[in-house]
Amino acid sequence: MNKEQEQSRAKYTPLV
Repeated sequence: MNKEQEQSRAKYTPLV
């Protein structure tokens, strides 16, 4: 459950 969380973060901080 690490890759799924990493992709979810990209949506939260697309600029950062």
